[in-house]
Amino acid sequence: MLCRDCRRQVTRGDAFCPSCGMPLQASEEPLELVLAGGARMPLVGDVVIGRSPASTLQLDDPSVSRTHARISASNGSVQIEDAGSSHGTWVDGTRLTGAIPLRDCPSSASMRLSA
Repeated sequence: MLCRDCRRQVTRGDAFCPSCGMPLQASEEPLELVLAGGARMPLVGDVVIGRSPASTLQLDDPSVSRTHARISASNGSVQIEDAGSSHGTWVDGTRLTGAIPLRDCPSSASMRLSA
């Protein structure tokens, strides 16, 4: 069996790659975006948010740029960054100036993204 990250040989059943430390078995469920109306989108790859039909998550709102924000998910880490939008991307009331990690929120709380 090969490590997904460094492609070195690992022993079946190992929890981590002995060469790079990459977890070999998915031990946690991926983070999910919870959209208005309750729809859920698992964050297992890159997500582009914007008005463009090519966006992974298309929002029909004039305050949203064609390519507004980008969410990157890799190696168990999920980050969001502004993608050069006109009005900026805000998380929990703070305007993004670079990529920041997203975190799991208890069901009674949520991180709020706004344009």
